[in-house]
Amino acid sequence: MKRRLSLAFGALIVAAALAAIAAPRALAISATYGTGAGFCHSVTSAGYDLGANYDNVWACGPTGEHDFKDKPFEDADYGFQCTELANRFLWDAHHVTPVSGNSLVGGNFVATVHAEDKSIPVGVSGTTALPAPGDIISMWEGSGSRGQNGSDSHVAVVTGVKKTSSGWAISVMEENATEENGSRKHIDGSNTITVSATGAKWSYNSGYYTSFDWLVFGKAGFVYALHGNGAVYRRAAGAAGCSSATDCGAWTQVDSVGSGDVAIAASDG
Repeated sequence: MKRRLSLAFGALIVAAALAAIAAPRALAISATYGTGAGFCHSVTSAGYDLGANYDNVWACGPTGEHDFKDKPFEDADYGFQCTELANRFLWDAHHVTPVSGNSLVGGNFVATVHAEDKSIPVGVSGTTALPAPGDIISMWEGSGSRGQNGSDSHVAVVTGVKKTSSGWAISVMEENATEENGSRKHIDGSNTITVSATGAKWSYNSGYYTSFDWLVFGKAGFVYALHGNGAVYRRAAGAAGCSSATDCGAWTQVDSVGSGDVAIAASDG
């Protein structure tokens, strides 16, 4: 796949800088360019929406079968790659300037954006942190082609996070999904990342990717963390007085992650 394209509870590193996300550099395009179901076909006559959408940004196809550019979201003739969608969502949903470069792949998309703008916090898998809808998540496995800088790494947009009997299910919107056993999977532009109850184990496509990091935007107004017993807690994004990673004020236990969560109980952070 060419150009595809951490945090203890009570020590949620990503939270401290949420209030200070910087304004984007000016681009000579509309703030809403790239939105709507008709966008995919407007870029190329072969373009079509995959069905998945979030915040009026739609996942598009095809990929390399019909080479075309979609500047500034995709600056090479690769079609609708995973980084194209991530860049488009970055611009349309968060008003952050797209990133580019010959070394840009899905696995290092989050790191690349954070290097450009360090005021955007980053969450990491394998800890007690959870992403929220509207965050952008990179994924990879080991090293080589599926490693963080490999051409078969991936990036997607988080669209939902739900509790399951064994942990958590993170729904994502994506383009140019991975191939598994030679077959194209999830061509509808959506997929699921599974997370164990404690947050220790993460998996996409049955272990195709097991390492993840994400840009934390606090779009739902909160940041989230897992307690050791599997319960989830939230705290207001960019809460006043959260001057360090270990002093972020009160946490509230909730029943889910996202704009529809319901408060259950309160706890000191």
